[in-house]
Amino acid sequence: MVEDLSQAIIAGLNDFLSLAGVNQIPLNPLDAEQLMADYFQGKPPFESKKPYEFKDAIMINAVKSYQKNINEHIVIVSNDDGFRKAFDGDANFTTVQYLSNALKIYSEQKEDSDIEAFLTEALENDDFSVCIQSYLGKFDISRDYYSEWECDDHQIEVDEAELLYVERADEKYLVHLALSLSIVADITHRDEDTSYYDREEQQYLVENFVKWREKHQLEMDVVVACSVEKEADGEYSLDEIAIIDDAMFKTIDLDEDTLVDWDELQTEHREEPDLVYCSECGRVIGRTVEYTDYDDNPICAECMVSNSAGDICPACGRKVPHEFMINGFCIDCSEENE
Repeated sequence: MVEDLSQAIIAGLNDFLSLAGVNQIPLNPLDAEQLMADYFQGKPPFESKKPYEFKDAIMINAVKSYQKNINEHIVIVSNDDGFRKAFDGDANFTTVQYLSNALKIYSEQKEDSDIEAFLTEALENDDFSVCIQSYLGKFDISRDYYSEWECDDHQIEVDEAELLYVERADEKYLVHLALSLSIVADITHRDEDTSYYDREEQQYLVENFVKWREKHQLEMDVVVACSVEKEADGEYSLDEIAIIDDAMFKTIDLDEDTLVDWDELQTEHREEPDLVYCSECGRVIGRTVEYTDYDDNPICAECMVSNSAGDICPACGRKVPHEFMINGFCIDCSEENE
């Protein structure tokens, strides 16, 4: 009788192990060092009331070793609190007390997987494009690389939208997207290299403004909230699409790293009257002339050095052509300094 019962139990176990989807987890290699460390430190399943749970500890180590080999998430179903606690804090495992809880988790994960597939298809079908484009249309352009500038016009286009992940929030689904944007902006700015600011007068005496059509490319993450309903035929439908608007300032910063192309459209020259220019290099001097050449033409401070254009007469302070220099002085001053 006992032998028949044992054989029936073994036969039933073998039938169970032969079912599709049933995997046997080997107990070897056994991590004896970790097992003893858990025992002496009182880690689950070695609780104060049950300090000798070596059989549970062996199974726990075997399951953890198995998970590392398959690298998949595992749901543990056990009515033993100590057994479940052994997996606390390990993101690779979910523990539940009853099989019904595991089936519920599976059902929710299956539904979430189906909805994520539906939302991915909706993204590919441009179902979010109107909402996204309307949101991007609220943004201004910042081009702080220039000291004085203004944006005359700009267009923002979405080159690509990639679904990062989906999460639930109450009755809504939050679709996290990574957008690749192309921005074309008409920027008018002051060219500091060709403009002249006079510190004494504290104003620009010469201003050159350049209008560029710049093309920029950059990335932006957005979150789209939406409702997903399951119809009677089992198909999903999308409703109440809206961007989660958490941007404090509706500004897109453009810089030299985002700039990919540009075209000069026009230039505008503004100049104060009665300005003096350097006769040698053409640079703006301002309204006051401090240095001159041999013919009393204005010379800027940068050109007031000895070079191929002439030497500085130490007596009169003018810049004089080499042929008009005698013994280190200009011809007008040489006789006075003999």
